[in-house]
Amino acid sequence: FLFCGRRRDRIKGLYWEKDGFILLYKRLEQGVYQWPRSETEVRKLTPQQYRWLMEGLKIEQPKAHKAVTGLSMDAAQYLFLPASADLSRLAVTVHTQNCTNPTVELQGSKGIEPLGETVNITELAAADDGLYTLTVRINGEAAGTLCVAQSENLSALYITSEDPSAQGRAFVDAGDANAAAQLLLADRDGNAVCDGVRTQLRACGRTDPAAAGKRSYQLRLDQACDLATCGEAAERWTLLACCDDATLLHDKLFRELAVSLGMPYTPAADWVDLYYDGVYRGTYLVSETNAVGSTGVDITGMETAYAAVNADYGGDMITAAAENRYGRTYRYTAGLTEPADITGGYLLARSDTAKAKQDAANGFVTARGCAMNVQSPAWCGRDAMAYISEYYQAFEDAVYAQDAAGNYTGYNAETGKYYYEYCDLTSLVQVYLLQRLAADACAVGVSLSFYKDAGGLLYAGPVSDMELACGDIGADDDFDGGRYLVSALLQIPGFRAAVGNYCHDTFLVQAQRLVGDGGRVMTVGAHLS
Repeated sequence: FLFCGRRRDRIKGLYWEKDGFILLYKRLEQGVYQWPRSETEVRKLTPQQYRWLMEGLKIEQPKAHKAVTGLSMDAAQYLFLPASADLSRLAVTVHTQNCTNPTVELQGSKGIEPLGETVNITELAAADDGLYTLTVRINGEAAGTLCVAQSENLSALYITSEDPSAQGRAFVDAGDANAAAQLLLADRDGNAVCDGVRTQLRACGRTDPAAAGKRSYQLRLDQACDLATCGEAAERWTLLACCDDATLLHDKLFRELAVSLGMPYTPAADWVDLYYDGVYRGTYLVSETNAVGSTGVDITGMETAYAAVNADYGGDMITAAAENRYGRTYRYTAGLTEPADITGGYLLARSDTAKAKQDAANGFVTARGCAMNVQSPAWCGRDAMAYISEYYQAFEDAVYAQDAAGNYTGYNAETGKYYYEYCDLTSLVQVYLLQRLAADACAVGVSLSFYKDAGGLLYAGPVSDMELACGDIGADDDFDGGRYLVSALLQIPGFRAAVGNYCHDTFLVQAQRLVGDGGRVMTVGAHLS
């Protein structure tokens, strides 16, 4: 319950929490709340309008739109419009060649109309399975076909290159170089969620652009924004093309399962219609990128700790190579003063399995040839890199340890510790079962991540993007026997028992709730469709 006084510069809230009310109070430093003054002004608010209200803004913001360029296909021009476009007042521009002062008309199944400043598409044509088809007439003669389709439930994300001629979409899609662009995110009603935000972006992912026709992208914003409209603002996001998933549901559904299992720090994601330099590129899944922070992996911020003792941290950093006590190579950032506690927090992610070396600034390669990137801290000192590489190596050695008869024990005889004394057992079980059910072709490959807080254990997770979930991994695929860590873990009796117990007690119940009648798959699918 919210209450606002006559001055409208302060607001009180009552929140019921099981056994009593919590009293909340907020006063605006400037401005007033747009509060209804009579019953006629009372209205239902969208989540975005509620946030604007709480910030002292008007709940009716100017509509945010960008020009959209038609796509040529099968001798017709297609306009794929965002959900917020007003088809009754659509501004359409027709470019002609070798024609002076042409008369342009649009003709549909309901009638014909000269092309003016705006066109009412719904009065000219009836929609056939969501598609409005119009004939473009030049000086009375049919000159082409215009097909108009509109999204319904999704926000629209507009990427506008700062240098479209030299570093536009073609430049970004062709390689892995960064390019600068401006972002506009408009919700389904056309309200600007974020506007004019600058980003660096680059193509990413394992999709063949020639075959799929589009790429996934990594975004690094210059200010935190809530691109997934999930209530969490972040600076790093990933736009997943989901080219191998015609339903566009797979990745999102397994995130939902991870959340229902209580897997910490599962990144938020939602669909958007992407327009890149004015051209519609399809429906993408915009996802938070795993990162250490209050809205991400909420563990000790080692980058903050490094910055406190290194004035130029993050500037012109120089990396070097060294060996840990196991004789394994790691790369570290030279010249850094170490913080007082180097036991956490770390965010690790497996590198591209084809490279067998880390592709981040700092990382290490294990005795089993697993290349791990240290994603956070982005620049890691020598002592810290030695610590985390040796800690992980001791964990790997425990997983692959065997007795004299060749039985896997899970026990590192050198350190006197079991694998679960290095890495949380439940998190390992959860990640294994989730990725096994997902049949993700990159499971335990580039989709393998770990995090470690100061003074704590390693944890498997958070889940990474699963674009290739529900792939072609079937009963004949050697998932359990041929994958890093999995092949050894499943030969440890205690791990097998933990998997069986968790699967029957928790995992199967949540998986059935996901796909059963009235389950999350229906809710998520309804939103997308």
